[in-house]
Amino acid sequence: MTDSAPCIGCGYCCKQSVCGPWGTWTPSGCSELVRDEAQNRYVCAKHNEIVVDPRGAVCPAFGGGCGSLLFNERRRLLATEGRLLY
Repeated sequence: MTDSAPCIGCGYCCKQSVCGPWGTWTPSGCSELVRDEAQNRYVCAKHNEIVVDPRGAVCPAFGGGCGSLLFNERRRLLATEGRLLY
């Protein structure tokens, strides 16, 4: 993640790849990406498990998508219009 683009829960990172052994790839992205309607953002269903696992120090993409500013329509819409893409 970059300092200029904090994670806002757009889901872009999980739409690009899975984090090691924790997720399964589906046609719509990582199987562990879930929409949190109350917070109007996407979250990782395995986040709490990953952050305590030693392998999690090198693998997860948390915030990696929001740091990808080029061609990231998901982040732009959430940041500017408050809309989540499915």
